[in-house]
Amino acid sequence: MKKIYLAAFLSCSIGWGANAQLNEGGLPWSMRNETLANSANSISTVKLARPDYEGHQKEDELDAITGAAKPYRVAAYVTSNIGLESGKWEYLKDGSKIWKLALTVPDAKAIGVFYDKFELPKGVKLFLLNENGNQILGAYTSNNNSDFGNFVTEEVQGNIVHLELNIAAGVNVADIKFHIDKVTAYYRGVAELERRFATLQEGQLARPTGIGDASSCHVNANCPAGDGEAWAKSKKASVQITMGNAVCSGTMINNTGNTNGGACLPYLLTASHCEGSNSREDATYNQWTFRFNFQSATCEGSSANDGPVSRTGATFKARSNNPSFANNPDGLVTDFLLLQLKTAPPATSYLAGWNINTNIAENEDYPRFISFHHPAGDLKKLAYGEFINASGEFNQQTILNTHWTGYFTVGGSEGGSSGSGFFDHEGLLIGDLSGGIPGGGPCAPMGTEKLYSKISAAWQNNFDQTAFPAFAGAQSRLRDWLDPLGTGVSKLQPAMFDCSDVTSLNDVEKVLDESVILYPNPSTGIVNAKMNFVTGTNLTVSVVNILGSTQKTFNLANVRNGQYTFDLSTLAAGVYMVSIATDNAKIAKRITIIK
Repeated sequence: MKKIYLAAFLSCSIGWGANAQLNEGGLPWSMRNETLANSANSISTVKLARPDYEGHQKEDELDAITGAAKPYRVAAYVTSNIGLESGKWEYLKDGSKIWKLALTVPDAKAIGVFYDKFELPKGVKLFLLNENGNQILGAYTSNNNSDFGNFVTEEVQGNIVHLELNIAAGVNVADIKFHIDKVTAYYRGVAELERRFATLQEGQLARPTGIGDASSCHVNANCPAGDGEAWAKSKKASVQITMGNAVCSGTMINNTGNTNGGACLPYLLTASHCEGSNSREDATYNQWTFRFNFQSATCEGSSANDGPVSRTGATFKARSNNPSFANNPDGLVTDFLLLQLKTAPPATSYLAGWNINTNIAENEDYPRFISFHHPAGDLKKLAYGEFINASGEFNQQTILNTHWTGYFTVGGSEGGSSGSGFFDHEGLLIGDLSGGIPGGGPCAPMGTEKLYSKISAAWQNNFDQTAFPAFAGAQSRLRDWLDPLGTGVSKLQPAMFDCSDVTSLNDVEKVLDESVILYPNPSTGIVNAKMNFVTGTNLTVSVVNILGSTQKTFNLANVRNGQYTFDLSTLAAGVYMVSIATDNAKIAKRITIIK
């Protein structure tokens, strides 16, 4: 069997500055005070050990060749023991204080900072800056405190990061909990970060441009192949995920319980293999970062627009077991991880709709498919195709038809694309990326033939329910979370980040109820229906007896208006419920058959 590579194995990471994690903006006091900025005594420097970049890269190359089932590193972890005692203090006349520290890792292209103790009282602000002050992160405040007492800040360009705490007068320093237990030293994957914030070299009049780290075969998300109202919403639901020293892609996703003015849960779907420990603990995801709107504003653009925004931290909801087989660590049956962001997504984002119908591949009404993703940690790209196959599997042949195989004519995917969404022509999510079959051409070595774990297979996830009984139930399937109302619908439309445009299912069902009548009632067995819909609608009509047993089922395709006849003459006299279901709603009408 040909080895299929997990897309995360070639993942890279990229960082950003202002407008990043939930923060208050502003400038640190030392930058606003010329005397403090020029004070030679106002900074201490902690130099951490140089990681074995070369050893890491050799191991990375071997993982890529063998297709090892683990995340592909883009940075090395470096342990540290840095607290308030490590920095330098400045005391201002009004009683406020400044704490400053420079942290350096030799030869790092960027540095990410992880805090195992983080609790800032009100009146304390944290800033991070690169060496030239072009990149500023913060201000982080008490609003960034978490239940787990930890935190993470995004990567800062270069091998030196400056940290500064601004402490208002009256704040008890003893109440500040602040300790850095490790950093990530990036050895690749930060081309956009360097392009945006590094110091210009002598004679360099403008910052360099380029395509970033992704293959030249990729196409920006805002190119014509991604035009259309439906896909515009899908694009705004697609995000980049940073998990420590690697990245994946993911999609914000809607559920039937979300309402206008009520519950609006920010669920996110990605691939299970993006988290290698098979964890179901919230603490695992508290230091993950989710970056929205990291894309070029134009088709030709090679730099990010000014709107990327990040959120930090998520809680666990459900996942497929990773791996699916003890004797085949690369074989996956389903490959999904569902999380809930701890803070609301930005106002420009969407929660994607979904489609769990299983006849998509052979249905002529599905003429095209698209994926939005972040290959190699780069700007958001698209991949486009007009044909899929329903019989895909991922490095296993025990459980068949678990993945959609997409054949792209525009773009492809590579490392960092894992977990990205696969959308139908209505912009509805049908799967998330596990990986792809190697190929040639401009998208080599990853190719353009991709395998997406089916949402329809993950809906009940029958394999995990029996293969891993300790994890059975809601924690290993999507049904409970994406259809908490138990509506049984097979499609759900997208919603804005705050669900302000959501039409309740009750309203949808009301429209359906007002569009169908059954007569005569009572009937001797021949039942007529008159229907009138605004657009062509697929209907499933089921006749159920009082014991709940389905007696007859009729499938009607592309119904607009007119009369339909159902022959129920073989049924015994009695009372029956006629269930009438569309992709988005279901109603029931009572009829009586007399003999």
